[in-house]
Amino acid sequence: MSDGSLKFARRVAALIFFTLMAAIFCNGIVNIFSENAIDCIANLNLASATISLFSRPNFYVVGVLVFFTILTLCFGRIYCSTLCPLGVLMDICAFVLKPWRKKSSFKKGGKVFHFTLAVLAICLLCVGFAGVFGFLEPFSLFGKIWTSIFTTPLEFFRNFYGTNIHASTQRSFNFSAWLVGLILFCALVFFVLRRGRIFCNTLCPVGAYLRLLAKFSVFKFRMDTNACVSCKKCEKQCKAEAIDSKNFHIDSSKCVSCFNCLNSCNKGAITFSTAQKEGKKSEQNADSSRRNFPRNMLLLGAAFCVAAKKESEKSAPLALPAGVKDASNFASLCTSCQLCVNACPSGVLTPAITQRGLSGFMQPYLDFNKSYCIYNCVDCSLICPTGAILPISKKQKCEIKIGTAKLDPELCINVSQDGKCNECESICPVNAITLINYKKNAAIPDISEPLCVGCGACQHVCPTQPKAINIEALHTHLHNKDMVSNA
Repeated sequence: MSDGSLKFARRVAALIFFTLMAAIFCNGIVNIFSENAIDCIANLNLASATISLFSRPNFYVVGVLVFFTILTLCFGRIYCSTLCPLGVLMDICAFVLKPWRKKSSFKKGGKVFHFTLAVLAICLLCVGFAGVFGFLEPFSLFGKIWTSIFTTPLEFFRNFYGTNIHASTQRSFNFSAWLVGLILFCALVFFVLRRGRIFCNTLCPVGAYLRLLAKFSVFKFRMDTNACVSCKKCEKQCKAEAIDSKNFHIDSSKCVSCFNCLNSCNKGAITFSTAQKEGKKSEQNADSSRRNFPRNMLLLGAAFCVAAKKESEKSAPLALPAGVKDASNFASLCTSCQLCVNACPSGVLTPAITQRGLSGFMQPYLDFNKSYCIYNCVDCSLICPTGAILPISKKQKCEIKIGTAKLDPELCINVSQDGKCNECESICPVNAITLINYKKNAAIPDISEPLCVGCGACQHVCPTQPKAINIEALHTHLHNKDMVSNA
């Protein structure tokens, strides 16, 4: 296969895979795939598959991890240039904004910072800070960005111009979450224009793992010192800053296998092969500050963990979807990829900004002031790629209690304004609410706690501000037998 054909094939494969990944984040709006298909596509990334291996191990995620590992050992970091949705998004931005993109040049170092940050990110994940890990992990970061720049505008367009859309499927616009995604996108574009794939070789924990493997890959980009004329065309085209044309060396651990260098060289000095034609490596001398850097980063990470943990302990538990084992387990597995938020048909799932503290920033929760959880809906449980929300059936969903409705009778409109409201009674899907006489024969809701599942419908429709009915979330969800025993 010719050099041009390799690059063309990679681009076609990258666009196909990017389209699949982008489409699953729009599924709640246009219903392209089934939930099982979304789960399979979402787990075609190293981070989600690795987390899923510990939360809900199966042959599929093992196969994904083995496949990507072998692929990298054979062909280098082709995952970064072809299969990573964030990587392809960076390439699209670089292509569209080409006139403003700075020409690349070889940069020394970066390994110490990259591997230290990767170790820190993994440590954060292991001690229950998956939400923080999700701001470095490329699939989850892509989810936040894509939701902001594409899914949210698409949803707004559908709600504004759509017809026959049920009120429960019209999600309210979350400005704070949209702004976070937009800021992340602008930062990504800035780094792409300045340093190309600097994120992949500096911040990305998946990139750090692939960087270790790529060093030992069978096929590598190699430079023929006899054919090279040191024109630096290949170095300027290298988005990963991996080509040192002065010393005739290509850093295979940084290279993301985009094949740009093959097309740029008209002397045939660069080949993608197993033959050993490499020049000498660039010298990199480590000074004392670089040797102390890993220690300082880990200490900083430990301090962050302590501060974030204390802050999260102060906050009251928030309502979480059925399928979550408990709040702590959810926090340790959810990388805030926003798949469940986009799939939720009622829009009750919303990213937390300050509600969950630093450790739960952008992790979703059920906001019953915006909407309510549809009684027999299990969409979010079927598409979570990490197992933070485990798959459940509709029958199981109806038997899970995620919270309990609590009433403040003095706030009820029937008491405070002599109203005749029965909205909460009418909407309750399990008939847990009946109206009884209160002061001056005012009818107020009487809530049967054993029957209530905490769907939030009553809180959502309550017309008072503040709400007369609020859902008291459970840290650990109750199942049918537990509900009976606690009655």
